[in-house]
Amino acid sequence: MKTRLVANKFAARPCLQGIFYLSWVSSLIILGVIYAFFRYSGYPELDGFIEQDYSLEIYDRNGMLLKVTALEEGLRRIYKNQDDIPDVLKRVFIIAEDSRFYFHYGIDPLAVFRAWFQNRSSGRIVSGASTITMQLAGIVSGSGDGYRSKLLEMFNALRIESRLSKSKILELWLNNIPFSFQIEGVSAASLKFLGRDISLMDMESSLLLAVIPRSPANLNPLVNKKAAIETAVKLGLETGHSDVTESLEKVLDQYELFYWPDITPHFSLFTEKQVYSMPQNPVLSGGINTSIDYTLNDILQDRINYYLSLSVDSRITTGAGLIINNSSGEILAYVGSANFKDTENSGQIDGIQILNQPGSTLKPFLYALGMERGFLPNSVLPDIPQHYGESQVYQPMNFDRTFHGPVLLRVALASSMNVPAVYMINRLGVLNFADYLISLGFESLRIQRESVGTGLALGNAEVSLMELTRAFSVFPRGGIFLPLTPFMTNSSFSFLQTGNNQNNDSVMKPYTAGIIRDILTDNNSRYPGFGDGSIMNTDFEAMFKTGTSNQFQNIWALGATPQYTVGIWMGDFSGNTVIGRTGSSLPAAIAAEMLEIIHTEGLEFNGVPESKKVRLCSLSGLIPNNYTPSTYFEYLPLHTEPEISNWHITDPESENNAVITVYPEEYSFWLEVKDRSGSIAEGINTSQIVYPANNSVFFIDPTVPASDQILKIRSIGFSGKPAEVLINGIRAGITDNGIFKFELKEGEWAIEIKDKMASSQIRITVK
Repeated sequence: MKTRLVANKFAARPCLQGIFYLSWVSSLIILGVIYAFFRYSGYPELDGFIEQDYSLEIYDRNGMLLKVTALEEGLRRIYKNQDDIPDVLKRVFIIAEDSRFYFHYGIDPLAVFRAWFQNRSSGRIVSGASTITMQLAGIVSGSGDGYRSKLLEMFNALRIESRLSKSKILELWLNNIPFSFQIEGVSAASLKFLGRDISLMDMESSLLLAVIPRSPANLNPLVNKKAAIETAVKLGLETGHSDVTESLEKVLDQYELFYWPDITPHFSLFTEKQVYSMPQNPVLSGGINTSIDYTLNDILQDRINYYLSLSVDSRITTGAGLIINNSSGEILAYVGSANFKDTENSGQIDGIQILNQPGSTLKPFLYALGMERGFLPNSVLPDIPQHYGESQVYQPMNFDRTFHGPVLLRVALASSMNVPAVYMINRLGVLNFADYLISLGFESLRIQRESVGTGLALGNAEVSLMELTRAFSVFPRGGIFLPLTPFMTNSSFSFLQTGNNQNNDSVMKPYTAGIIRDILTDNNSRYPGFGDGSIMNTDFEAMFKTGTSNQFQNIWALGATPQYTVGIWMGDFSGNTVIGRTGSSLPAAIAAEMLEIIHTEGLEFNGVPESKKVRLCSLSGLIPNNYTPSTYFEYLPLHTEPEISNWHITDPESENNAVITVYPEEYSFWLEVKDRSGSIAEGINTSQIVYPANNSVFFIDPTVPASDQILKIRSIGFSGKPAEVLINGIRAGITDNGIFKFELKEGEWAIEIKDKMASSQIRITVK
C-alpha cells in the first residue's frame, strides 16, 4: 500500500509540472495580447498630437530672436528636442511631478495607494496620483474630473508607454505642459514668465517655472511673486537645495517685461511661408537661423522712412527694400513697407512681393537679350521720332521729351532712353523678350505674356521687387542665375530657394553680363540722361539702374557691387500718382547709401570677359578716321573688327577744309526739325529706302489688332514724287511723302521702291 502511494506521488509530478508550464505559457500569451492591444490598437489622438503645429522661432543670422509665431488664438508652443532642454530643468520638473518616472510603466502604484488613502481620509479628492505619462495622456486625449476620467488617463498612459520611450514621453510632456495665458511648453514659458531662453535656465529659474502649472493664476511670478517664491522654496527642498529664497528673488528682480517680438514682420511672414511649403510639417527644435542681418535691416528701414519724410507732399507714402548677397543668394535685409502697423497706408502689404510696373528697370535685360542676339555696345540705335501702329499710333518719348538722333547702345542704356528701347524690342520681338525675362526668374510674366506689347520695353508689365533684384544680381555674378533664400546657406533649409531656375544655370554669356555691368557703372555714358551730379556717381564702383512707371506711380532703383545687390521701391499701395515727378532720385539715394555702408573698400568688378579694348568714334561707334573729333574706348568681343567711320569728312565747299558730320539717310527728318548742324549722306544712293534697314526682323505684337500693326517704310529721293512700291515683285501701291504703310504679316518680304530713274530694295522678315 505504501509503495503504491509513493508511485502515485511520483506519477503526479509530471502532471503538476505540465499544469504549471501551461499556466506560465498562457500568462505570457495573455500578457502579450494585452501588450499588443496597448501597443497596436488605434490611437489617432496620439498620432495627431505628435504631428501638431508648433510655433516657429525665427532668428537673424547673429542669433537675435525676430519672432515666435502664434498658433490658434495667439497660443505659443515651442518645440525643443530633449538635448536642447537643460538637464537641471528636466530634473526639477520630474521631482516636482513624478519622482519615480523612470521606475514605473505609466502608472505609479505607490502614488495610487497614497492618493486613495488621502482622498478617503479627507472625504474628497486631494491627490490625483497623476504620473508624467498620465498628464501627457490627459493633454493628448483631454482630461476631466472624477474617477472615470482618471481611469481613462491610466488606460491611455499604458498605451503611450507601450509606444514611446521614456525619453520621448518626457520630451513631449515638457513641450506641451499647459501654463495658461496662451502658453504651452517650458520653452515658451521660460520666455514669457522669466524673459530668458530655455538654454539659460538654471536651478532657481527652473524651480520658479516648475510650480506655475500647479496653479497658473496663483503661482505666476509676474502676478504673485511671494506665493511663487514660497512654493518654489518648498520644491527646492525636495531637490536637495535648502534656502534658495534670496536667489529666487534675484531671478525675478532681473526680469524685464517680455513681449513677443515681431521686429521684421514682412520677412518673418515670408520665411514662414517658405518653411511651411515643405512637404511635411517640420518640428523645429532650436528655431530657424535665417540669413537676415537685423542691424542692416534696421538701417534700411530707417533710410526708407527718412527719405519718405522728405516727400510727404508727393503722395509717396511707403517703400520697400531688399538686400542680397550675390555669391550665396542669402537675403540680408527685407523691408516690406515703411510701417507694418500703418493701416491707413496699407502697411501690411509686402512691397517686395506685390506686383507693380517697373518702368525702365527692365531695360538692362532688354539690351542683354539684344547682345545675345548680335547687337554690340557700339551699335548705333535711332533715337528719332518713330510711330508704331496706325489707328492706335504709339510714339515713344524720352524722359527729357527730346530726341538725340543716333545714339550708341551703351549711351541708350546708361542714360535710360525710351525710344531706342522700343526700337530694340521691335527688332527682338515682344514675346521673345517676355520669355527671356521668365528665364531670369520673372514668374509673374507667365500670365501676362500674351497681353504685353512693345511697352514691355518701358516696363508696362507688373513684376515684383524680389524678381527685379534677383534678376539684377545676375550681372555682377557674371550671367549666373542664383535663387534667393531667407536661410543661411549652411542651414538645412537652404534648399528652400525662391525662383523658377533651381540649378544655378548660366542665363547669359559672360561677355553680355560683363558689358551690361560696365555700361551701368559708366558715369560718362550716364551723363546725357542724368547729368554729372547724379547720386549714382559713387566713390566706389557700383552699377545702378533706376525706373519710373507710367503716371509716376512707382519709383525704383537697383544697385550692385561685386558682393551685394540692393533693390528699392517707393510709391503708394493705392496707386496714387506721385506729385512733382520726383523721378527715381529718392530710391537711388537709398540704394547708394546702403551700398556705401556694406561695400568692401577697393573691391571692384572683374573686367569684361572675352573682350578686347578698342578706341572708337563716339558718334558712329566705328573705328575713327582722321577727322573724328571725339572718341571713347569700348570693350568688344574678340574677333570683332569694326569698319572705319565715314561719319566725319571735310566739307568740299569749305575754304579751310572744315570737318562736317554726315548722318545716314534715316536721320534726315530728325536733322531738319531742330535745324541741327550736319548733313545727310548723298551721292552714294540719292534714292533709297532709309527705314527699315535691310534684313530687319520684326515680330507681330499679339496685343495689338492686326490692322494696327503697320510698318512705315521711309524713303528719300525718287525725284521728290510718289514712287511705285512692289512687295515680293507685286505692285502694292505708291509712296506718300516718301512713306509707304505696310501691314505686317508673317513671312519673308522683298520690298522695292522705284521710279523711272532709280530703285531701292530691302528684305525683311516678319514673325
